[in-house]
Amino acid sequence: TSSLLAAIAFSFSGFFVMQIRHINMINTAIWIPLLFLLIELYFKGKNMVYIVFAGIVFGIQVLAGHFQIAYYSVIGTSLYFLFKSGQDYFQESRLKRKTPFSLDGLKFLPMRIWILLLIFVIGGGLSALQILPTYEFTQQGTRAQGMNFEEAVGWPYPPSHLITFIFPYFYGDYADATYHAEGTLAWENCGYVGIMTLILAIVSLVLFKSNGYVRFYSLFCVLSLCLAMGKYTPLFKLFWTYVPGADYFRFPNRFLLFAALSLCVLAGFGMNYLLNKIKGKKLA
Repeated sequence: TSSLLAAIAFSFSGFFVMQIRHINMINTAIWIPLLFLLIELYFKGKNMVYIVFAGIVFGIQVLAGHFQIAYYSVIGTSLYFLFKSGQDYFQESRLKRKTPFSLDGLKFLPMRIWILLLIFVIGGGLSALQILPTYEFTQQGTRAQGMNFEEAVGWPYPPSHLITFIFPYFYGDYADATYHAEGTLAWENCGYVGIMTLILAIVSLVLFKSNGYVRFYSLFCVLSLCLAMGKYTPLFKLFWTYVPGADYFRFPNRFLLFAALSLCVLAGFGMNYLLNKIKGKKLA
């Protein structure tokens, strides 16, 4: 039930509803939860089949036709993989009664990095028939050398727009031409996931703040919002300057996708708590 709630909230969140004009973006974004699930399943049983499947899913993302979301998916997937690697390593250290901060940790990480890279190598290989000609055509276009920072953040997501997580029509309704936030685009700035979703996400933060997943998705949500705000936070400027490939894309607002994902997963934890409370189950 909790998973179903999170899935419905994510599927019908403001990001997907408002980006219906960019169907290739939706076709790419819908695969992100499956990527996260496959990584989760890999760490449960260390079965490399799930890594191969994750590579196939990433290849499908690229072929879906929206490179920016596929690129952002690499970042989100990598962060989740590193989180699970760290969680796995600390659990192993606890079982072996070793201090987690030892030389063993230096040997542990490189192997996991190779496994992570395998996902993108498989996906890149499967979608090379799309990537290679696209790269060739890109070299003939206006973004051959990337773009300047001002162009990348030209249609911003101001911090004041966070109010739309509670009141989605605070700046008007794009559908009836009452949207009045000048200098912004309505379809790029809607991260609304529902009031109940927000309440349940807060419940999970209050009651499960020591849970590793809740901590990860809470930080992931904050990070995504900071990046989505573009020029209004120094974080996006650092990201745009130092992360290879970031300067090829505009609209950092699209990081709202990961903020929505994080809030919906957190809401699932909150709903799970309430359901168990109602049933009188003892919570772990």
